[in-house]
Amino acid sequence: MARLEPMIVHELSYALRHYLKQMTRDDLGQYLMTVLSWPGVVGDKDLLVGTVHRWQETDGLSFADAYLAECAVERGVPVYSKNVRELAGQGVDVPDPLPR
Repeated sequence: MARLEPMIVHELSYALRHYLKQMTRDDLGQYLMTVLSWPGVVGDKDLLVGTVHRWQETDGLSFADAYLAECAVERGVPVYSKNVRELAGQGVDVPDPLPR
């Protein structure tokens, strides 16, 4: 078995785009979903699949913000971030302005 951590999936989303320039964001998302479906790959797959879907389907959304949004929705918590527009667009509660 191989444990796949969110940081590694993020790195794949970044590195593959630079290595395989012909791949679109959608192609990369499909590839990441394939990797997540491989037998023997373990990890928080529901969280990772949700993250990849958000990232794949939303131009301009960073992988990190997709991950934060998926975590927030899954856990029912707000995200404290300066990326209000991006995260609020993902259906996440983003207190704005941030509390002092």
